[in-house]
Amino acid sequence: MRIAAIFFALISAAFAHRINAHISDENGKVQARAYFTLSTPCRECPVTIVSPNKTITLTTDQEGIVSFAAPSKEFLLKIEGGAGHYAEIEYTLESPIDTNESNLGATLKMIFAIALIAFFFTTVYRIKTILNDNKK
Repeated sequence: MRIAAIFFALISAAFAHRINAHISDENGKVQARAYFTLSTPCRECPVTIVSPNKTITLTTDQEGIVSFAAPSKEFLLKIEGGAGHYAEIEYTLESPIDTNESNLGATLKMIFAIALIAFFFTTVYRIKTILNDNKK
């Protein structure tokens, strides 16, 4: 009986220092919600995002939420809640990362449109100039 009581005390102590986290992503934007047992938010807790390319350090807000752009498809999320509270989660994005390639396509379209407008107005100006010269 005494061994069972010690066993349950150790297990409950281990879970008492645990931080739970819910992570979701959409278009490369990640949102994590960190909370203790009984859904108490992990307020202003340091969060470290470790990827092969870089390491990012952020802090949760008053609701235990932190949002960031995913540094890579796979990364490690570390949350420290003080007094031994800690969580470490390996995460793989469920949605594709919004890369600059799509922005590059939009930029090229915009440059092409501006060039086309400039060509149109230059052509109109030249035609107008030619017509004015012929009248003289």
